[in-house]
Amino acid sequence: MIGTESKIGEFFARARANILFLRLYEKEVFVHAGDAKEQGEYVKKWNEKKERLDLWFSELEKMPLSPQERGTLKRFKPRWSNMVTVSRRFWRLLAAAR
Repeated sequence: MIGTESKIGEFFARARANILFLRLYEKEVFVHAGDAKEQGEYVKKWNEKKERLDLWFSELEKMPLSPQERGTLKRFKPRWSNMVTVSRRFWRLLAAAR
């Protein structure tokens, strides 16, 4: 059980760090609004981190979680989906404004 708890804790720490990277990349996309090439590089980095997080969330769902942890994950999933949708919509608006 301790090994599982440690693995879950590590997952949440990595997820938090990767979400911070996503936010950084979103900021950089905005900062480089006039440079399509630079924006594209940050969008690519964002997508790579997003794919990694999606994989981690899939793995986390397979782990033996406490009811509280499962509830946290259940509440997070729609927020995660919304964040992805909003980010992609914003990038389309930036691209259209060029």
